[in-house]
Amino acid sequence: MSIQIYNLFLKTRTIAILIDPDKTDKELLDKYIYAGNNDCCDLYLIGGSLIFDIEWFRNIIITLKSKTSLPVIIFPGNYTQIISDADGILFLQLFSGRNPEYLISQQIIAAPIIYKSGLPAISTAYILIDGGNISSTAYMTQSLPIPPDKKDILIATCLAAKYAGAQLIYLEAGSGACNPIKTEILTNLKNIISLPIIIGGGINNLNIIDQYFNHDINGVVIGNHIEKDNNFLEELKEFRKNIY
Repeated sequence: MSIQIYNLFLKTRTIAILIDPDKTDKELLDKYIYAGNNDCCDLYLIGGSLIFDIEWFRNIIITLKSKTSLPVIIFPGNYTQIISDADGILFLQLFSGRNPEYLISQQIIAAPIIYKSGLPAISTAYILIDGGNISSTAYMTQSLPIPPDKKDILIATCLAAKYAGAQLIYLEAGSGACNPIKTEILTNLKNIISLPIIIGGGINNLNIIDQYFNHDINGVVIGNHIEKDNNFLEELKEFRKNIY
């Protein structure tokens, strides 16, 4: 299963929907189920910086797995968000920050819990890039994002993650970012690091997604824009028909 989950990120033009349990009510959950059953996405990521109701978190996972055929992968804000009902988990390390709590401390606590759960884990370098506003992740982790025009710092950070054993690079501008990650800093990044790359934060139209895919990005993560735009799922559905 771990190989199958990882292969979702190795392929190109993957679209993931990010679900924040604390912001998801029954109506929004129905939209996510619709997306999974109507070819709007390839997989679900679920998690958040803060989770107040862990049972609702678990219930969302169980519901998605019972009503769709798509993988549900945990995108944990901390070690308390490890739910064995999921299909896998991103083992996140915050490489862009200098706070050891989110580089190794949380990971040491999480590791035996993941081991006992049997969840397939993908070693993921989580790298924050300034999206024009303070993200929840940056605030909660007390870390500075990489400036959006500092390609040299981004490359060095990605290489450090690669040499430390990361299997996947996750570039994050932050939920609801004012500015999505610029394509200028992505040019040749994939050729240099030779790892799959996914991008999230501020993705609110198909043009941005298309630009990322044209820069050899493996996948995009779409979050709260689905809540804001009732037509976006249908647009994604048509978009996916044309890219495969």
